[in-house]
Amino acid sequence: MMSKGVFYDSVSTYFDRMISRHEELVNRDMVAAMESLTGQSLPDSQRNSLIDGPDELRLVVSALEKTMIRSYNHIHEFWLQRELPDLRTSAFLLAIERVAESYKNHGIFP
Repeated sequence: MMSKGVFYDSVSTYFDRMISRHEELVNRDMVAAMESLTGQSLPDSQRNSLIDGPDELRLVVSALEKTMIRSYNHIHEFWLQRELPDLRTSAFLLAIERVAESYKNHGIFP
């Protein structure tokens, strides 16, 4: 059960990259259409900013933020379900369960 989350997270990251590439292509077409309709060209810096979207650092920070929010939500939900004393204990037990589930799925532990 827990290992599926890791799989879905990696698939989600793959599709996030595909979506980013698609958005870049759409933005390029939109800028070209806008320039064609107005008959004016945008300055290179503005054109590149509109086409490229956020830089690599912003993408990394955004992905990290999503991961941290998702992780907190998992820990918080686990805390509520198990009625544990605090979130630290919840995070610790959730991590142990995930490792145990991984060992079980890989046949390392009975």
